[in-house]
Amino acid sequence: MTTIIRQTAGAEGPPDNTPATLTVTHYQQLASDFMKALDAISMAVPKLEPRHSSTAAFVRTHLGVPLPFVLSAIALVEQSPELAAVGKLDPVAARETLQFIEAFRTLLGKVRIFEDTLAFSLDTLYANLAADALQTYCIAKGVVRDASSLVVFESHVTSMKRALGKIGKGRPRKKSEPPQAPVTPATA
Repeated sequence: MTTIIRQTAGAEGPPDNTPATLTVTHYQQLASDFMKALDAISMAVPKLEPRHSSTAAFVRTHLGVPLPFVLSAIALVEQSPELAAVGKLDPVAARETLQFIEAFRTLLGKVRIFEDTLAFSLDTLYANLAADALQTYCIAKGVVRDASSLVVFESHVTSMKRALGKIGKGRPRKKSEPPQAPVTPATA
């Protein structure tokens, strides 16, 4: 939660730097509860490895090794006591890792769908709000043209126009280019 530092200059001294308490909205509380639940879910998933620059290149390089190759290596170690004795590849741990990857890859797909849906939902909500604000701006511009309109409207419309910036100027018109002469093929 964000806190705001109160800066009030009183007659008796410097600004008061005590944190002001903010009201937590219903949606902020829902998001906070969801993030806590997501943290709990994350703790339940074993073997989570955060991305780190020191390991990213290693991971990227080895993701290209085909699964049939890895399966052959596991089978070879299972059938060769000499290779098993080296201890480089534990077949039981390797098969467990493949089971983990298979199970959680499905979850990853579901999480990505959720991420995409949440992002699009947020964008849609903002787009609808922005469209309503643009329509309100157009209506307010019409009201300001009336001589009997309130000065308050005019100051808001001016402020909205400034905040809207270049987007409020409409689409740039394409410059018409002179037609080019047709190209005729050279005759031999």
